[in-house]
Amino acid sequence: DKACNGGCGATSKWAQITAAINNVVSQTDTTVNWGLKFFADQDVTCGVNPGVAVPVAPMNSVPIAAAITASTSANGGVANGSRTPTAQAVGAGTTYLGTLTDPNPKYLLVATDGLPNCATGNGNGDNSPATEQAVAAALAAGYPTFVVGIATTSDATATATLNAMAVNGGEPQTGGTTSYYSVTDTASLETTLNKIIGI
Repeated sequence: DKACNGGCGATSKWAQITAAINNVVSQTDTTVNWGLKFFADQDVTCGVNPGVAVPVAPMNSVPIAAAITASTSANGGVANGSRTPTAQAVGAGTTYLGTLTDPNPKYLLVATDGLPNCATGNGNGDNSPATEQAVAAALAAGYPTFVVGIATTSDATATATLNAMAVNGGEPQTGGTTSYYSVTDTASLETTLNKIIGI
């Protein structure tokens, strides 16, 4: 249902992705310092805050699960469904990572359910060129990006953009049918996240 923006209930993309994220983070938070950023997160259209929902830290599964729960509606879907300001979120994530002083390698993991928009600030307009550039800029700053698309392969334009993002991010998938990691449900996302972090 397009009126739901993928956020209607327990079978929504939101419900599937957050279940997988919670599972993987809880299984790996002793070896991976996780953080979390939502987008949009300033308002229900294209607003992106400069900060993060959960700062990067060790043993972060409980704060991440709590932040996800706080952004989940009573029916299990995403609360305050929004546009997809991916370029702005990648830029904010890159800036945030630049504030961290620990010596650990740092990566962005972008999980999205479609084509980036918000080219004009209000949700209208394909913002693929700016998003592809934002990922390239993150790599230039020292932060490779893994790109995960949730149920996106039926959209040729989204697939082309996510492929370009994965290549520009320096961590394209090898041996798959797409350069980005394409997933369709909770189980395939868990498998993909575990592959990305080397489990």
